Amino acid sequence: TKENMSPDMLERRDRFVDGLILGLPKYQAAIYAGVPTRSAHKEGCNLFCEPDVQERCKELREAIEEENL
Repeated sequence: TKENMSPDMLERRDRFVDGLILGLPKYQAAIYAGVPTRSAHKEGCNLFCEPDVQERCKELREAIEEENL
């Protein structure tokens, strides 16, 4: 959960979301967030499944859609 995450972990998660919003696939978004290439597939899937990541992606997509209207 967010409360149990270190500042570095929170930053990595936020950069992962940024990568997704830029249109990167999960594994490339994980690499963009600083995850080593060898574990990017697994970590990208793990990050993508986190409820906080899903909620943040939804919020950003809605904000982008509103901005484009």
